[in-house]
Amino acid sequence: GAPTLTVHAAADLRRALPEVVKAWRAAGGDSVVVVYGATRALATRIEHGAPADAFLAADERVVADLAARGVVVDSTRTAYA
Repeated sequence: GAPTLTVHAAADLRRALPEVVKAWRAAGGDSVVVVYGATRALATRIEHGAPADAFLAADERVVADLAARGVVVDSTRTAYA
């Protein structure tokens, strides 16, 4: 079947992200599995090998810590205010 994107997202995005995923799918994008949780808990899961194509964090410092450990590709980081 089609590839599945795995997105780890801060719990605060639980209301907004389903609409983004819906629009993504309507535009012909891959299927998406979203894992919601606290940013630090999600980071720990990712650091221990949980598959993640995207990490939408509530705390940029957590992502910086992952990048410093080589868990995420630093050039893929984008921060929004």
